[in-house]
Amino acid sequence: MTTRHLSLLLALVIASVPCRILSNDTDTSIQKAPRRIVVSGFEPFGGRAHNASYLFATALAKAAKGRVELVQVPVVWGAPKRSIEAVAGGKPIDLWVAFGEGKSHAFWLETIANNQRSAAPDNTGQKPSQPLIDSSGPAKRKAAADQASALINRLRQQDLSVNRSSAAGRYLCEEMLYQLLAHSEGDKALIKVAHFIHLPVLGQPYTDADGRTQPFTADLCEDLALRFWQAMDVVP
Repeated sequence: MTTRHLSLLLALVIASVPCRILSNDTDTSIQKAPRRIVVSGFEPFGGRAHNASYLFATALAKAAKGRVELVQVPVVWGAPKRSIEAVAGGKPIDLWVAFGEGKSHAFWLETIANNQRSAAPDNTGQKPSQPLIDSSGPAKRKAAADQASALINRLRQQDLSVNRSSAAGRYLCEEMLYQLLAHSEGDKALIKVAHFIHLPVLGQPYTDADGRTQPFTADLCEDLALRFWQAMDVVP
């Protein structure tokens, strides 16, 4: 075999080798950046020592093993918007799951936020300075139906009791949902996907997927949060 023939044969062998073998940085170049996920709950109010929403968010953050940011929102009129913008810091958030307490027997995924405030005082004793959450905003904001359905389906696959709700309560929970949805709109949205979920007050009943009812406790939060994270980790 001549030198020319050997050169041609070598060229054919090299050409047949997959490009990914010849490149040392191919695998790292296609790695996706980690998602930015925030979970939040409210501080205690109404004379209670603990707020189940923040206890659950804390348990969820523990289950996520450092992959989420944990936020406690003050029960103060106007605090939801300030909290969202302070946490974001101008950087996009892929997923924000907010929790509030007040509905028994299950997790309640809120789907509609009304641009209204009740006249109830907040934790500072102040009533809202205006009756609307956003004086220039729409009367209602609605969560994306496909995103809500995706989360509900995944939670039910983890044997969690979850229902859909359209009544967020006109208090700080409603304001939190309204502001989350407001920051999720448009091409330059600060938040890609936002959910708000009500859960029972500590001591209220929680009924599992098999129909068994038990008090909603801190220990139960730990168990449910682990399954909740397993569902949430794969939902866009």
